[in-house]
Amino acid sequence: MKTLKIHTKTDNKGKATIYVDTSIPDSELDLIVQFEELPKSLQVSEKKPKYDLYEFVGKIKWDINPLEYQKKLRGEWGMPCND
Repeated sequence: MKTLKIHTKTDNKGKATIYVDTSIPDSELDLIVQFEELPKSLQVSEKKPKYDLYEFVGKIKWDINPLEYQKKLRGEWGMPCND
């Protein structure tokens, strides 16, 4: 006998749909479902993040070729540049 615990959420009518991967093909099974409502303190809530970091996504406009800038920096650090 195997025991399986599944966390799920009910819809607005109180119905929960569960899909069980038993890894037992072409067999008849007796499934026993036992449920209890979680206390509010343990329920997972869908919180909105405090900040929307996507507003900071973008590109930096440079007046210099990035490869040339990298070679210049490596030269300042004393690292050889392979051209």
